Amino acid sequence: MNKSLWHIRNYKNWFISDTAEALAKNMRTFAIPLVAFEISQSESIAGILTAIEATLVMILTPIGGVLVDMLDRKKMMYSLGCVGFVLSLITAFLLCIEPNVLVFSLLIILFGIFTGLLGGSNDAILKSLIPETLFPSAQAVRESREATLDLSGGVISGLLYNISNATIFVASSLSYLISAFATIPIKTASIKHLKKVPAQKHSQTNLLRTFLNHLREGWDWCSHKPTFLSAMLIGAFVNISFVMLLTGSRIMLAASGTSSVLIGLINTGMGISAFIGSIFAIQLVNRIRTGLLIVLCLAFTTLCYVPLLFQSSFPYLLIVTSLTGLPVPALNAALYGFLFGKTPDNMQGRASAVFETSVGLASAMTPALVGPILQLDNGFTLIILLTIIFSFLSVLTALCSKIRTIPHTTMWDEVTL
Repeated sequence: MNKSLWHIRNYKNWFISDTAEALAKNMRTFAIPLVAFEISQSESIAGILTAIEATLVMILTPIGGVLVDMLDRKKMMYSLGCVGFVLSLITAFLLCIEPNVLVFSLLIILFGIFTGLLGGSNDAILKSLIPETLFPSAQAVRESREATLDLSGGVISGLLYNISNATIFVASSLSYLISAFATIPIKTASIKHLKKVPAQKHSQTNLLRTFLNHLREGWDWCSHKPTFLSAMLIGAFVNISFVMLLTGSRIMLAASGTSSVLIGLINTGMGISAFIGSIFAIQLVNRIRTGLLIVLCLAFTTLCYVPLLFQSSFPYLLIVTSLTGLPVPALNAALYGFLFGKTPDNMQGRASAVFETSVGLASAMTPALVGPILQLDNGFTLIILLTIIFSFLSVLTALCSKIRTIPHTTMWDEVTL
């Protein structure tokens, strides 16, 4: 099946474009807190700028989803590559001549805006480029690609940043350029149906109103599902603790003069352990009662954080962050598998939008809190304490809700959300 997939020229062009864009985004995400601290010497500014881009992306992504259904997706992909190329080059040029916090902040805001508005086109166009029977294979290939980027992205970004802070943005601009050029050969004939939204029946205002109505319906549905609400809380607490630890570690290590190559190893360590965890995830989900597995995964992660209260040197950070990646695949398979497995087909999109927006916004704004805390005496210790508290809240939510009572996968048909 994969062999047939790779014989589709449209798919190969899309894969090159999407991979190059994902690599560019990974490099930029790695660099933002490090560059922000380097040119400002302020942990607060580093945290705030990291939060600004992530928050803008989360807020604008739903609007971008509406644009994806209104505009030519190939042109949106091409525009994303071109805009990313230009912004990355400008950023690299700025860092070479005279780094300026205000100008850098403006560029980060522009990155967030265009990523949020245009980034959804890559996902949306895929299904129209390949036969429906090959779509699951394409998704599996993409998951493997994401795992590879997670494993290598941190080291690559660290090595580039170690040369200079501008080098990583030069590399990012080249990736965006490759993404834009790879989009050009994609045959638009296979996506003509995207333009068949009759102007008489669906004005842009009506499409936006439809989107807002769907989001409201999603909120109404989710608010009457206690297990769904509990899962949203758990997801928010887990994401906040992860982002707090990773962002806090990056800024703290940068402030202490740690090599960017070593900082990049933190993501690599987590990626390796998550890959190992994924090997055993299916076995754990099939052998352990779902509710119990969720609680055990959350408890394991919480316990992993505790040693950092007493020792937070780089080797300990690397070990702890790596260990926290182990239960992630099993946790996702158990919690999200049940959650969306029990969500009706006609609510999948709306429920997913509600879940991702709620959970994503909470973690996106977290870096803005991390920066100022790091400037306090024993700031990183306080970050670890808050990380443990939020992680413990996820365990508490699971224990005090219907999450803990979710039965084995063979009995999911007998329960409801």
